[in-house]
Amino acid sequence: HPFLVDHCKQLTTVNTKGEIVDTMSIYCDPGTGCISILLDSKRDFILVDCNSQCYNINKKNGSIELGNKRLSNIDTDKMLGTFVNIKGSSQYVFVQGKTFEEEEIFKYNDPIYNGN
Repeated sequence: HPFLVDHCKQLTTVNTKGEIVDTMSIYCDPGTGCISILLDSKRDFILVDCNSQCYNINKKNGSIELGNKRLSNIDTDKMLGTFVNIKGSSQYVFVQGKTFEEEEIFKYNDPIYNGN
């Protein structure tokens, strides 16, 4: 589409000194500003991207690993917040406790994927 600008997103973790610990390419947004959700678990933070792919962020060392599953629903009790696009920019900001419509987070989920 000529009016939408694709931007490939990077998930980056930094330490308390602001130094980059790890980075990973994640879903390329087709210009719509799709959201990502941050969840809490025992060992990791889990980022769920708008194609439902999970990324595990180790709480102790900040390393990022591709999750071994895709989610088909969100446990809102474990939700810390949402990364949302700054309109007209390729930048995203974290919004603590932001509410969202479930179809927003699964906007680009593969329709033949069954969630198992």
